[in-house]
This record gives sequence, C-alpha cells and structure tokens, in this order.
Amino acid sequence: FDVREEFLDPKISDPIEESDEAGLRPKHLDEFVGQRELKEKLGALYLETGRSFNLVLLGSLRAVGDTRYPLYSGIPSVLLLLAGGSWLLGVHWAWGLAGIWLAYAADEWARGLLLWRRWLTLQWLPAAQQVIRRMHAEKKRGL
Repeated sequence: FDVREEFLDPKISDPIEESDEAGLRPKHLDEFVGQRELKEKLGALYLETGRSFNLVLLGSLRAVGDTRYPLYSGIPSVLLLLAGGSWLLGVHWAWGLAGIWLAYAADEWARGLLLWRRWLTLQWLPAAQQVIRRMHAEKKRGL
C-alpha cells in the first residue's frame, strides 16, 4: 500500500469537492477573504489621507497669507498627475475607474508634499510679513 498513489489517483473522489460547500469556496484570489473590498478600502484610505494632508496644509498657508504658491504649484500637479495620470492609467493602460482614482490620490499627495515642503522651509514667511505690513497700513489709515 503506497500512500502517494492514493492521493494521486484521479479515480478517488474528494468528499469535500462533492459536498455542497464546494460551490461556496473562492475560485479566484480576489474572492478570497474579501480581497476586493480590502483593495477598495485601502484605495480610499490612500486618497482620503492625501486629501486631508493637502487641505490642512493649504488652509495653513492661506491663513498666513501665502495664496499664490498653492495656486501656482497646484496647476501643474492637476494637469500632469490628475489629468495625465487619469488618461494614462484609466484609458491607456485600461485600469478604468481604479486608475483614475489612483491618479487622483497621487495628485492629492503630490500637492500636499509640495505644500509641506514650503511650510517646513518657512518660505511662507515673506507673504505673512507682507500681510502684517498691509494690516498695519490699513490700521493707520483708519480702515
């Protein structure tokens, strides 16, 4: 009696395969343990953290009077990463809506990182000082 022959013999049926549960088992890796839902949630997490990061820094720079840099740095990011990335990933590489969302997330993160660099290097200080000078001038004029 050889155990290997018993496992390799195609005539021997597997009781699990014949059971009702066989139709419920995942046939593809994406069906296994909710992989599709997990991918969607991770994608949403990637997008939403990037958007929050971007919006907090954008609001911080606007609060100190630095409004031009976010505008001028955002335009190329939106054109290259969001529009170009959406076309490349969504259309050219045929990733569909998932590719468009990935390009959207990349744009949010890129803009957030650009604004973070500006904040850390204190390049916003001249704009803030100009706002303070303008406020003092208006106060002197009685406005």
